Amino acid sequence: MLRTLSIRDFVLIDKLDLNLEKGLSIFSGETGAGKSILLYAIGLTLGDRGKTSFVRVGSDKSVITAEFLLPQDHEANRLIDESGIDTFDSLIIRRILYKDGKSKAFINDNPVNIGLVKEIGKLLIEIHGQFDRLLDPASHRDFVDQFAQLDEDKKQVAEQYRNWQNLITEKDDLIRQSQLTDQNRDYLNSCLEELEKISPQVGEDDELERTKSILINQTKIIDAINEIDGILNEGDGLHSKLVRSSKNISKLHELAIASVTPIVDTLDRVLDNCNELQEHISATINSMRISDHDIDSVEERLFILKSLARKHSCLISQLPEIHEALATKLSNLKNIDHKIKESEALIQAAKQQFAQAADILTQKRIAKSKTIVELAMQELPALKLEKVRFEIQILPLHESSWNSNGKDDVRFRISTNPGNPFGDLAEIASGGERSRLMLALKVILAQTSEIPTLIFDEIDSGAGGSVAKAIGERLLLLGQNLQVLSVTHSPQVTSAGQHNWRVEKLQAADHTTTKVTKLNGQEKTEEIARMLSGNVVTDEARAAAEKLLLSA
Repeated sequence: MLRTLSIRDFVLIDKLDLNLEKGLSIFSGETGAGKSILLYAIGLTLGDRGKTSFVRVGSDKSVITAEFLLPQDHEANRLIDESGIDTFDSLIIRRILYKDGKSKAFINDNPVNIGLVKEIGKLLIEIHGQFDRLLDPASHRDFVDQFAQLDEDKKQVAEQYRNWQNLITEKDDLIRQSQLTDQNRDYLNSCLEELEKISPQVGEDDELERTKSILINQTKIIDAINEIDGILNEGDGLHSKLVRSSKNISKLHELAIASVTPIVDTLDRVLDNCNELQEHISATINSMRISDHDIDSVEERLFILKSLARKHSCLISQLPEIHEALATKLSNLKNIDHKIKESEALIQAAKQQFAQAADILTQKRIAKSKTIVELAMQELPALKLEKVRFEIQILPLHESSWNSNGKDDVRFRISTNPGNPFGDLAEIASGGERSRLMLALKVILAQTSEIPTLIFDEIDSGAGGSVAKAIGERLLLLGQNLQVLSVTHSPQVTSAGQHNWRVEKLQAADHTTTKVTKLNGQEKTEEIARMLSGNVVTDEARAAAEKLLLSA
């Protein structure tokens, strides 16, 4: 419920702090006193667009602060928590409107965007006037579903619908791929054949570059190796000399001359190294001689690989991956017709599951709609709508219009006089009839409403006598389950108030302000007497006011 409302420098209000309570609160006052200003302020707090004219003349900004008391598990608290804002025992929304048209919004002193304020505001307060959302047929289904408490059924239907639509989207993607197959199959095949013919290998580019470097420097390498080989083997080469020296020193070693042992050992190792070196020389020269690579063939291979990499906008090292990806893609495309047939079967199954869940939802809507109509017809006579007939029409939507809410077109329709055909509210009912019918429906739906506060803006407009009295009674009945705020000009409605406020305009020489005062018992009687008799309150008017209060 709306616990407090604080208004600063807003239109004609310089400073106002209201402490509101449960039940029915009535705001009365003369025309032009500023009752509508309160509604503008509340609307701004809930995310309505601000106007520069809202900022009080002489001020830089308007500040509106609303404090709400909510159950901890209320949907608004869940949204706030999901937005990373701490929740407390109360929820505080603040709007600041500057005279240059800019505005700021805060929830629990955290800056937020207006979208979040609007989303949360819809869960906190519902404001009704003669042009209510009841006129929008799109809202009628929500009224029925709220009364029937079909949240779980609707969640199941929505889930089945999403599954069905996701499968349709997947099939459409497959069809687009199939169309691409027809257009590009030859191209993809030629690319794959080209890659298979060239058969690029992982790391091949690096190996070719190394081979190219060897081939370019092959002559120098062979010359250097031959020079080493010549030192070792030509004529009385190093190897021969070392062998001869080894034999000589070994003879001394055999004569047990221990001092030459290190020399013998070292010389043996040197000869082993020479032999190993000779083997490397022979192997290298032989490998270079038997290689069937030449510089032209290596460069040609590198040129082909580079051209192929440019064609596929990749590195040479990525060509094997491209090769594999193309093979996979073509394989998938070859199976696409089969996948499309499979998806069609899945779509039909999902559609059937959605239709079955939606049919169950339809039957529950039809059953509860009958209850709503019966209860509404019981309410209408007291509101002087005894000639009005009310019905809820539930018709099947064309399959192309099925949606996450099911398969139903739900409409509230009325006939205002016997014999007249039923029609949509907006086309047939007058403003007063619409307001009273809306009030009757609100009384019926209040027991299942999750919105804690309802505001009615002159719902009694044009009504008087017993009709106004009946409106007051139903507002009071709504106040048993919800917090109800009502702006009125009717003394009958005012008499039903559990908490009464008078809105008045105070004029001074240099400024005008709107004042809101909570009334005690005697002041409430005087206010009703004023509404009955005008500016001059007579004893007769007071007596009539007291009579109204007694009957209320």
